[in-house]
Amino acid sequence: MTAPRTLIVGAGAIGASIALALKDRAPITVADADPAVRRRFHDIGVPVIEPERLDAAEADIAIVATRAGVLPAVLAALPRTAGALCIANGLNFGAARARAPGAPPTAFGCVDFAADASAPGQPEITQPGRVIIPEELPGARALAQAFAPGPVSALLTTDAAGHVWSKAVLNAALDPAAALCGRTIGGAFVHRPAFLLIRRLLREGVAVARAASVTLHPIRGTRHDTMIRAFHAPLINRIAARAAARQAALVSSTMLADLRAGRPTECPCLCGAIAAAAAAAGRPDLAPTHRRTDELFAELLRTPRPPTDADLHALLA
Repeated sequence: MTAPRTLIVGAGAIGASIALALKDRAPITVADADPAVRRRFHDIGVPVIEPERLDAAEADIAIVATRAGVLPAVLAALPRTAGALCIANGLNFGAARARAPGAPPTAFGCVDFAADASAPGQPEITQPGRVIIPEELPGARALAQAFAPGPVSALLTTDAAGHVWSKAVLNAALDPAAALCGRTIGGAFVHRPAFLLIRRLLREGVAVARAASVTLHPIRGTRHDTMIRAFHAPLINRIAARAAARQAALVSSTMLADLRAGRPTECPCLCGAIAAAAAAAGRPDLAPTHRRTDELFAELLRTPRPPTDADLHALLA
């Protein structure tokens, strides 16, 4: 089965990891706004383009690994020959409306691996995992087969939305808590107020998924309900927190990086989207902490200041 021509839009830690996993097994092109990233891939023999030239790229599938906030603009600029696989973080399903009428299908997947970029275009995979690819995407099976066994593999699924929700529920709990305490994801587990926020956000997110009739899938083999029970059990929650801290010790908080750079965060597509889903299900009472967390991050952008433990305590009050 011939591997599809694949355009990877956004070569941060996740997009670059996917590009490196595919580069010897599929014809790929990388598009990124950072000249240093483009130089890195050019130097290792991968064709590169600037984002302004997306519509001229020759591709069958575009894997969009950008920040959530720019996803609609990227989808609108994709070549009309390419189906789109969106793996931007969060619940961004409405972004599909940005594609022109008659454009190839837009599908939503996610990844369950973690990576950091030690330098532009040079990712380090901190937790191996998969790219989740919806079966309904044209060319999905050939794309999945192009991933070699290794730290990044592929999973074809008929319930990609459930996998997207599964990751969003977890990230909506972990990333804001880490950003508010100024630590890595692992560091948030051993910071008591941040850990309490993780527990509450995770519990709310699972409740909203149930109200929305979403099936949550295990993340790297662990079910959300199992996490909740471990984090709330009086005798083992500290042990579970320490184990999670070790596992995620090297995973950076993207929200923390965005706050420090004064950029919009992904909170509206995580906490904000979960709060909106609760309201759409007629149960806004299920996600009050998600709503307040989204409001807090919006305030931190409007009136730039570093978050403090007081913010964490206010969310927990």
